[in-house]
Amino acid sequence: MKVAALENQLQLTQKTLRSVSREQSGSTYIRWGKKTCPNITTTSQVYSGQAAGGHYQHTGSAEYICLPIDPEYDTPAVEDKEQQGRSLICGAEYETNSGTLFGHLHDRDVPCSLCYTRGKTTVMLPARTSCYSGWTLEYRGFLMSSEANQPGKNYVCVDNDPEEMNESHANKNGALLYLVEAREGSFGKNPYKPGWELSCAVCSTTF
Repeated sequence: MKVAALENQLQLTQKTLRSVSREQSGSTYIRWGKKTCPNITTTSQVYSGQAAGGHYQHTGSAEYICLPIDPEYDTPAVEDKEQQGRSLICGAEYETNSGTLFGHLHDRDVPCSLCYTRGKTTVMLPARTSCYSGWTLEYRGFLMSSEANQPGKNYVCVDNDPEEMNESHANKNGALLYLVEAREGSFGKNPYKPGWELSCAVCSTTF
């Protein structure tokens, strides 16, 4: 009896530890095109930021990144003038042209937010508007990236109801975000249809 009781206690302890571990862990993702994170119980915002990346003409172009709007500088270690031999980063703009999807945001700066999901793992699904069974939709949108003839960047999932950053309308042409279309190539005509903008979905599930 004592052995059985100890085994039951051990199982309960292990179950409790696994539950606590899930509650204390989680994962993060970027919500591109939005200043806030989705209104989901287990999702919270780490910070609001601005999308940035390498200049669209630079061959040493870096991937898109979400920079916080409240940067801190290690002042004793930095130099306050521009130098040669540096990697460069620029704010990102929507490059969507009027009359097309997101056309009203053409040349507007792109916001972003870093989101934390407690007790979950997350994944971005390209070419999907919904999640697979067992997964919860965090948000859905459209794939965007650099233009086909520009130095390559990563594909990001921009919310399907995007916002602009600080109402900036200046055409500064730093890092640019274009909608993504499939081309026939080795896809064939189905299921990826030429000229159709690709969707995306960010999904989460418990461990």
